Amino acid sequence: METFRSLYCAQHHLPSKAYPHAALRACLRWPGRLMYWPLRVLASDFFASDLDLIHNVGRLTTPYDLSLDITEYRYHPFNQSRLRRTFGLCISTSTLRRIVFHTFNRESTAADAARPVNRPSTT
Repeated sequence: METFRSLYCAQHHLPSKAYPHAALRACLRWPGRLMYWPLRVLASDFFASDLDLIHNVGRLTTPYDLSLDITEYRYHPFNQSRLRRTFGLCISTSTLRRIVFHTFNRESTAADAARPVNRPSTT
């Protein structure tokens, strides 16, 4: 079974090394996207909890285990700042959930399309 990381990279034509930051930027709310580079320069660990979540999600082999990772993310020590939530400088877990389910769904759809169809003969 393939991991979310490998499926995401294959579907977005990314090298595996680019996965964490590409997935993070895809899941950030728009204020977080605007402030991504300045915050990385000024406070290199500002997105630490978000990156931990992205790394954990990258190891998933089924989208149904995502809820546990999101629950852990909510209690992460670096995710307790009200600044992050008030100004939207963190991951949108609903966007992450949508991306994870869409990525796994595309893979299962592609696998189903590649599978030969056994139709009963009409003779």
